[in-house]
Amino acid sequence: MEDETKQDIESGEVANQEAQETPTMETLQEQMQKLAEANEKQKNEIAGLNKANSTQKNAYDELLKKSETEAETKTREATEAQLKADAERNDFLNQKAELSKKENDFNIKLKAVELGLDLTTIDNLGFTTTEQLEAYKTTIDNLKEQAGLETAKKIENSLSGKRESLNSKQTEQLSPLEMKIINGR
Repeated sequence: MEDETKQDIESGEVANQEAQETPTMETLQEQMQKLAEANEKQKNEIAGLNKANSTQKNAYDELLKKSETEAETKTREATEAQLKADAERNDFLNQKAELSKKENDFNIKLKAVELGLDLTTIDNLGFTTTEQLEAYKTTIDNLKEQAGLETAKKIENSLSGKRESLNSKQTEQLSPLEMKIINGR
C-alpha cells in the first residue's frame, strides 16, 4: 500500500512537473517579443559597424592616396579606369543580349502569324528559332495531309461497289463524319 501511495505521489509530481513545463500563450508571446527586440538591437549594431567600417576604409583609402608615389597613383587610376570600362562594357553587352532575345522572340511570333499558327501554342512550345517553327508547321501540314489521304482512302474503299452491299465491317471503322460523307448528308 505504501508502494502504491508512493507511486501515486511520484506520478502526481511528474504530472505537476509536466504541467509546469508547458508554457502558456502569454509566456510564448513575451519570449517572442524579447527575441524580436534582441534581433532589432543586433541589426542596429551591425548597421553601426558597417558604417564605421566604411568610414575607416574611406580614411584608409585617402591616406593611401596621400602617401602613394606618382607611379602608384597612375597605376591605381589606370586600374580604376579599367574596372569602370569593364563594368560599362558588361552593362552594354547585357543590354545587347536582352535586346537580341526580344528581337528573336518578336521574329518567331511574326513568323508564326505568317504561317497561320496560334501564338499561345507557339509560346507554350517554346520555340527559339524560326527554323524550328517552320519545321513544326511542315510536320503539322504533313500530318494533316496524311490523315486526309487515309480518310479519302477509307471513303473510296467504302464506296467501291453498291451502297446496298456495303460491308458493315468496313463502315464500322469509319468515323461519324466519314459516314455522313458516304450517306450524302
